[in-house]
Amino acid sequence: MLPHLRGRPVMLERWPDGIDGESWYQQRPPAGTPSWIRMIRVQESEHLILDDVDGLRWAANLAALTLHTWSSRVTSNRPEAIALDLARPDHLVLDLDPGEAPWSRVIEVALALRRLLDALELPSFPKTSGKRGLHVVVPFARGATHEEAVRFAGHLASAVAKVLPEIATVERLIARRRGRLYVDFLQNGFGKTVAAPYTLRAIDGAPVSTPLRWSEVGPRLDPRAFTLRTVRARVDQHGDLFAGAAGGGPDIRPLLLRLR
Repeated sequence: MLPHLRGRPVMLERWPDGIDGESWYQQRPPAGTPSWIRMIRVQESEHLILDDVDGLRWAANLAALTLHTWSSRVTSNRPEAIALDLARPDHLVLDLDPGEAPWSRVIEVALALRRLLDALELPSFPKTSGKRGLHVVVPFARGATHEEAVRFAGHLASAVAKVLPEIATVERLIARRRGRLYVDFLQNGFGKTVAAPYTLRAIDGAPVSTPLRWSEVGPRLDPRAFTLRTVRARVDQHGDLFAGAAGGGPDIRPLLLRLR
């Protein structure tokens, strides 16, 4: 998990009374945060960055079962550099939220999205959300703004929804989705977060948001198989299947100009 957290502001999802109790999201450092935890100032507010195993242990001690990260990362402690870094994401995420739709539709939409990204010669990396959906992450070269990332992700989501209008939609209102899968592209804005790779989810079975090979994305894929008890052996066998998602990629701005 650490390479995917490094330098990124993180939001904690805390469950101090267990997964059947109340929970809350916490982006600002709680009272008593030790001085060795890295903190940065973002628009007059302090935010957390977890860069090492000790930081993860500290978060676990707070019952922060799920960690959510920004799509931009800081590379310097200078205030002016922090602001510039955070304004420039290095990836976008398309969240395939099935709602009441069957799992088969998640697979169909994911594969359609992959075909589109391949046609655009863009790298893509799938992972389970840890719940009922899939995340498709598209790394790109830093330079585009969050607004441009949202617009580009919106073009991708709309294109897939246009190709598969009976099963996919970009409609935000649940009542208007009519049972279709929601292709959520809006989590790419400044300060928005998505469940980090390898993070736990606070539901029965302790599922993990798990990186996948595209060859695994098919009818036989069962996201419930990736849990606290199974993912370590998977990583030992296959390594970090998301390593390439943190390595940059092409500049999306020329593509965005073509899609206007």
